[in-house]
Amino acid sequence: MPSVSTPLRLHDDVKLASPQNDVALLLRENSNAPLKLSGVSAQLAQQLLAGTSFSALQSQLAKHHPQATPEQCQQALHAFLQRLQQANMIDDGSQRPPALAKVAGRINLPNPDALARTIASVLQRIPRWLGCSLLVVMVALALWRVAVSLPLLNNWLMHGSWHVSQLLIMAAGLPLWLVLHEMGHAVVCRLYGCPVLGAGLQFRGWWLPSAFVNTSAIALFPQRAMKVAVALAGPLVDVLCLGALAALGETALASTVHPLLLLILAGLLFNLTPFRLSDMTRAFQAFAQPAAHGEGLSWSVAGRRVFRSYCLLYGVVMASLMVWISLVSWQRMNHWLATGAGS
Repeated sequence: MPSVSTPLRLHDDVKLASPQNDVALLLRENSNAPLKLSGVSAQLAQQLLAGTSFSALQSQLAKHHPQATPEQCQQALHAFLQRLQQANMIDDGSQRPPALAKVAGRINLPNPDALARTIASVLQRIPRWLGCSLLVVMVALALWRVAVSLPLLNNWLMHGSWHVSQLLIMAAGLPLWLVLHEMGHAVVCRLYGCPVLGAGLQFRGWWLPSAFVNTSAIALFPQRAMKVAVALAGPLVDVLCLGALAALGETALASTVHPLLLLILAGLLFNLTPFRLSDMTRAFQAFAQPAAHGEGLSWSVAGRRVFRSYCLLYGVVMASLMVWISLVSWQRMNHWLATGAGS
């Protein structure tokens, strides 16, 4: 146990969030094991975040429990600090336990939490009604641009050719799109006051790289709307990126950006699938949870109907897409065979 004069503070990578009044969550980067504190413990955690001492914490505890003896306050404080030490949350000058081993198939990247918090603080200055209105208008315009560009995209698939500039645009655009997608999740997470616990690359099937941000702390917040907003933030960013590329598709850069547009469109559909863990299934899972005070069923009848309707709609869209791809492939093959026969 630390002495009375030993400086005490939380580790630098420990973040504190308050989903409710008098409740504090201590979270470590790249960790899914938060520590939940309430009442005076949450107040002590706030002091530890800024840096304090054992005597200062004991004084705070004595103010909260004026009838307790100094020995009782000291015992309670020792138990509190021991709990933090066991969770490896506190820096009391002792040697820190070794870091946990990296998860196989994952590469940790710099945590975007600070940048997300800065962007969120700027967005919070915009009135809520204005921000929501602007987002609706931007998404509607993006969807309209994508719909208008589909004939041009179809024409390129039928008769277009590949060249080096397309590969360069895809090599530069793919990482940028992934960063923007994940930053969408991170910024919305910060808009609700929830810290982002890390970021990285994970490999699906050990060969397909996929970026991620660790927003697992949202599971400890009671608001369902927050979970839905964080989950759908990435796909909404995808739609805005598609709209920007579709607008470029009507300029001289049309043939250059069409491959990247197709790639992002495929990624959006992949993220909207209800048949595997995706951003859309996470949004639906928010409504499948029990209510904040425990009342209600995990799935309501209306919730089941909405989910089944969405599954049907997604199936129809994907079936139509498969038919379109088949027709394009058939015509391209016929054109290739005719060109080969003619030569």
